[in-house]
Parts: sequence; C-alpha cells; structure tokens
Amino acid sequence: MKFTALDACRRHVLTLMGAILIPLMFITSCKKDEGVAPDATTSISAENLGHHKSWSDTVHNSPGAVTGVTGTASATGSTTGTTTGGTTTSGSTTGGTATSGSTTTGGTATSGSTTTGGTTTKPTTGTTTGTPTTGSTATGSTTTTTKPTTGTTTGSTTTGSTTTKPATTTPPATTVTYQASAAITLTGKSNMLISGLAVPSITLNNCTNITIKNCKIGPAGVCGVTTYMCTGITIDSCLISNVTTGVYAIQSQTIVVSNCQGKNMQGPFPRGQFVQFNNVTGSGNRIINNKFQNILGQSNPEDAINIYESSGLPGDPITVSGNEIRGGGPSTSGSGIMLGDTGGSYELAQNNTLVDPGQVGMAIAGGTNMSVINNSIYSKQQSFTNVGLYYWNQSGQASSNITMSGNQVNWTSSTGNLNNTWLPQGTTAPTGWSTNVYNNSLSESLLPNAITTL
Repeated sequence: MKFTALDACRRHVLTLMGAILIPLMFITSCKKDEGVAPDATTSISAENLGHHKSWSDTVHNSPGAVTGVTGTASATGSTTGTTTGGTTTSGSTTGGTATSGSTTTGGTATSGSTTTGGTTTKPTTGTTTGTPTTGSTATGSTTTTTKPTTGTTTGSTTTGSTTTKPATTTPPATTVTYQASAAITLTGKSNMLISGLAVPSITLNNCTNITIKNCKIGPAGVCGVTTYMCTGITIDSCLISNVTTGVYAIQSQTIVVSNCQGKNMQGPFPRGQFVQFNNVTGSGNRIINNKFQNILGQSNPEDAINIYESSGLPGDPITVSGNEIRGGGPSTSGSGIMLGDTGGSYELAQNNTLVDPGQVGMAIAGGTNMSVINNSIYSKQQSFTNVGLYYWNQSGQASSNITMSGNQVNWTSSTGNLNNTWLPQGTTAPTGWSTNVYNNSLSESLLPNAITTL
C-alpha cells in the first residue's frame, strides 16, 4: 500500500493462540503496521508469560529573527523565559520573510489532519483459533492479523549491573525574551534561518535549506513543525510542547531534529509523535540527542519516534541516537521507538534511553538493513504495558538483514510479569538477538523525573 501525505492509518487486531492464556495489548501506531506482540517472557512458567498548557520558557540563546529573504517577519508582543547556557538577546525581527498565519500557494502540508481508517478494538483475553495473516490496511478498511501461537521468549536473561549514561550537567539558566509570532507557513523558500521566536507552529512546503533554531513552538492544535517535500531542514535546540505531533516530516530529505526538548504531545491518533518521518529518504536524516517527555494525564501520545516507509542509504542510515524518552500511554498502540513501519531500509536506533515509554519499548516492524543496538529500555507495570523489545515483519514486504543486539531490558507487562523480548513463532532471530539481556538493575532512575525544562 502506498501511503500518501494524507494520513492513512493501518490497524491490526491480534488475538492469542496457544495453551497459555495471556493478556493482549496492541502495538499499532499512527500509520504503522507493527501489529501486536504477545505477552511472552523470558520464562516459560504460566506466571511469567507473558492538558497541561504551561511550561517554564527555557531554551538556548534566541536571536528572535527570521532571516534570508526580502521582507519582514510578522511578530507581535514577546514572551519571557529562561535559557540554558550562553548569552541572551532580546528577540527582534530583522530581514527575511515569514508569512505569518497565512497559507501560501504551491504544495500543501497536511499537518494535524486526521484520517479515516480501521479502528482497533481490544479482544477478550482467551484462546482463539485462526491462521496468522499479515496484510495492508487501506484507507477506510481494516485487515485483521491473528496472533501466532505463543512460545517462549527468545533472547538471553541475565542479572547484574548495567552501564548507564553518565549524568548530564545543565548549564546555568538565564532569562531570554522570545519574539512572539503568529503561525508561520513558507512555500518555495530557501536558505533561511528562523530563530528566537515563540510561535504556535511552522509549516514548510517545497523549501530547501531552512534552519529552525532556538524557538519555542506550541501550543497549537496542529503539528509543531511540518515539512512537506522539503530538503535540508534542521530543527535544533527548540522547545516543542502541547501540539498534535512535534515534528512531522513528509516526503522530505535530509531532515535533522537535534538537541530539542519536547513535552506532552496531544494527538489524537493518528498524531501523537514527538517526531515522525513519513517517506523520508536519502542522506543525512537524523533524530539525535533530544529529550522527550509525556506526562500521563496531560498528554495523548502514540509512538514517541516513528519511522514510516522511509529509507536511508548504505553507510548513511536514518539515525535515531542519544535520545532520552520518558513517559507514554495510556494508548494501547503507542511505542517508544518504532523502525521499519510498513517497511523501509537502512534505519538505525542506538544508544537511546527509554523509561516507561508506552505499550512497547522499541521494535522493528519490517524493512531491510534495520538495526536496534545498545539501547536501555525500562518500564514498570502499567495498565497498557506489553513488551520491551520485538521484531516482527508486518509490512507485507520482504524483510532481511535485521540486527538487534546489546540492548538491556527490564520490562513489566500489565499482568505484572516480565515481558522483555518477543519474536513471533517461526521468525528467524535477528543478528545479535541472544545479546539482548534482561538486566534487573534497570529502573526509573535511568532518567530524572523531569528530563525537560518545559
């Protein structure tokens, strides 16, 4: 199925087969086909199968300008907050055009749109019969995938110490003033800097070489930053809060989201990601060194990071690295980091830290040349938790050269049982699968209670 810029949702309903009854949780997310993983665990015993609208305005230095083209940027009023490190500059508008609050012609971004599609409902727990099938869901229809018979969880189980990320130090905070701006929409623009603004949302259509830096984005009932058919877009050191999705990149290339802080994505489904790449291709695509936090009761998230039908290059994969993710749920279709959604190729997620990120920790749902390496994944028991780490090709396409290695997991399912890793019956284990280990020393202390300054 070809996904378009209009969000088409894909849903699978998975039911349990086998002699052991296990609660079911769903692992589908916006426009993703990852199905569900059963509550199998590292033990074969029956017991072990298995909006808040305010924030502190803290950001890096904010010059408060949109520069690079003839004209002026529309900006009225100012907001005051704090910045981390460096000097501050009062926001001013110098040069450059920002078409504030208006829609320009040529190319349309579909930020914040909802999609008609199948609805996933949670079945009653129990033994079911049927043949597992995997298929695509077109707009307005639902394909049901029956869960295969549950076996034992593959992957090693060990106890002991873990290597955790060194604690990061926060530079002293200083006061900064942001230049307030209406929503910005740009079409066909190039070589621009948008910085130091407090803006509800930014939409880029057919743009090239745009940098969005040191801005405070949100609240808004649409995506914080949307790129449609753009190339060379960098979103760096921004605060993104209380929007439907933080950064939504559609049919774009060379997209970088770095050093940002995000808090409380509002959805609703199919939105709800901090970052989603949708048909993003080519070189230089990065989601690195960000801090993302959803607070239960103040947010409505799906996957924190979702890579949908996207492909990097050999030697230059789409890279999701060094991110800290805390909080998720109560959606029974949300994950921490999802690669290979509806296929794709050359994607890498490494050295990320996840604490209580939702129903699933990390997963690969299809594609070729996919890697999940050296991540730390923890969740306590919650009503929606299912499994920490899994691989299951649900794309309907060939999937090969999968690596999942060196990940440390301590995941408790909604039943209160360990459910660290899972592979569907008959699936060839990814390279390095046996090196994914249960580490009972992983806990919520992997990350501070508040990982953002929002």
